[in-house]
Amino acid sequence: MDRDPTEQEAPRAPAIGGYVLGALLGRGGFATVWEAAPEGGGAGLAIKVAHGDGGVIVERFRAEAEAMAAIGAPAVPRLVASGRTESGRPYLVMERLAGETLEARLSTLARPPSLDVVARAAQGILAALARVHDAGLVHRDVKPANVFFAEPDGRAVLLDLGLVKTAAARSAPAQGDLPPQADGPTRTGVAVGTPDYMAPEQIRAARSAPRPISTPSG
Repeated sequence: MDRDPTEQEAPRAPAIGGYVLGALLGRGGFATVWEAAPEGGGAGLAIKVAHGDGGVIVERFRAEAEAMAAIGAPAVPRLVASGRTESGRPYLVMERLAGETLEARLSTLARPPSLDVVARAAQGILAALARVHDAGLVHRDVKPANVFFAEPDGRAVLLDLGLVKTAAARSAPAQGDLPPQADGPTRTGVAVGTPDYMAPEQIRAARSAPRPISTPSG
């Protein structure tokens, strides 16, 4: 039986959608992320469980599931499953990555990194963003906390695609039982994102996202 963990209580091996929860990995404004594993055993995973079941939250989880399926690894975490808890809160099950976010890495630096280190990191981030743009999508919340450098190869992985927006007339299939919606998780005229990292068109709440720059082939 599904049991929703609360923010005040560490889970005592509850199961959600056939996955057993473990240690707390992180908590944000909309969701909590836990370690998870299939009830029958298997590789370690991560499960992201929403704090509520309101329309905006459900839409953001639906958008994130669709974006992850459309973009695919290694640019984003591999999506394993999605669904709703018994109380109606959406969740996403994905691969658990080893490594650290750009935010965590920057917080430990005693001095500015070398140009070579910056160039390698930027190249990885741009490669991940190219995969997003090739899927006809715009992330809209690229910031240090949402860039993860995965071990052992150090590749850049983009996290938290709940604010993704379609830049071309295309859509990805819905995942699990998160119902598709006619519109995305935001509406025209509403600025979304993290102010310090928002593009000018986000701040202006532009009617449409800019078309991604085409990447050269070959």
